[in-house]
Amino acid sequence: APATDEAFVVRLNDDAWGNGNTNDLLEVWSLNIDWANPDNSTATETALVTAPYDSDGCSIGGAFDFACIEQPGTPQGIDGIMTIVMNRVVYRNFGAHESAVLTFSVDAGNDVAGIRWMELRRTPGNDWAIYQEGTFAPNDGISRFIGSVAINGKGDIALAYSVSGPNTFPSLRYTGRREGDPQGEMTVDEFEFATGSGVRSGDRYGDYANMAVDPVDDSFWFTSEYVLTDGPFGTKIVQFSLGRDTFDIAPVALVAPVNSPGLGSQEPVTLRVRNLGLEPASGFSVGYSFLNGTAVVEPAAIGTLLPDSIYEHTFASTVDMSTIGAYTFKAFTTFTADQNTRND
Repeated sequence: APATDEAFVVRLNDDAWGNGNTNDLLEVWSLNIDWANPDNSTATETALVTAPYDSDGCSIGGAFDFACIEQPGTPQGIDGIMTIVMNRVVYRNFGAHESAVLTFSVDAGNDVAGIRWMELRRTPGNDWAIYQEGTFAPNDGISRFIGSVAINGKGDIALAYSVSGPNTFPSLRYTGRREGDPQGEMTVDEFEFATGSGVRSGDRYGDYANMAVDPVDDSFWFTSEYVLTDGPFGTKIVQFSLGRDTFDIAPVALVAPVNSPGLGSQEPVTLRVRNLGLEPASGFSVGYSFLNGTAVVEPAAIGTLLPDSIYEHTFASTVDMSTIGAYTFKAFTTFTADQNTRND
């Protein structure tokens, strides 16, 4: 628990709800409760501006309905539990910072539900801030909803959830990311551990799933429901760990250039990469694309990069940023032996 013994409450505030805010928000309420003298209790709000989201994550027949998750071969939708933060917000104190992870469903496009997840961090003397966030929604027409997320003592984050769609019976899957992976990305391949074989005849589903961390080995435990046959549902409990691949090189930061009012016409580009694998890596390349232009690729100027080690590469070419504006970079690595290309 926090040293201050605070309690926390979080809620969504979608700008589409007409509450006077022009941004989509996550509100964090810090509660200090004085049980001996309740009048001394306080509640302090920190409103965090998020990446834009649409909390109406699905629809059937073009209109929002709570029972809006599509099932195969039936007009009967199931309730995806939209517009609220799901069970449960998981807190962990790492000493140098506190972390809290949470998830909720959003419209990932074309009224197909996806999973928005966030990691909040707070350092001593500062308020909560969004450290990273992302929407997990592979472009396959399948809704992902009723998620639960947790962070272990290594900083790994696991996310599991229900899936359903026009050709997919309500089932259960998980993904995740390891500490040190590129921010805002779930880099672990999605895995289906409970495959449904029927549809629900009514709209009620859930309500909640739960992800927990094993205190002994930092593995993850998750439980939720899926549809066994038409009508009834079953419960599945799964334990899993986010293991490391033998060979895995990934970009982790664009070191240079950085935002500045004085950028010039020959700005150097420096990329930081990390060996996330179990074995030393050699013979890999690094690259970038500036303003969606031709990719620049160069071999890494290092013989061997040891596991968990960092390498920073400054490219021979430079970029022109002399005009004030917004510039986009795409940074990447190429490594023939790489076993996890999703974080490249």
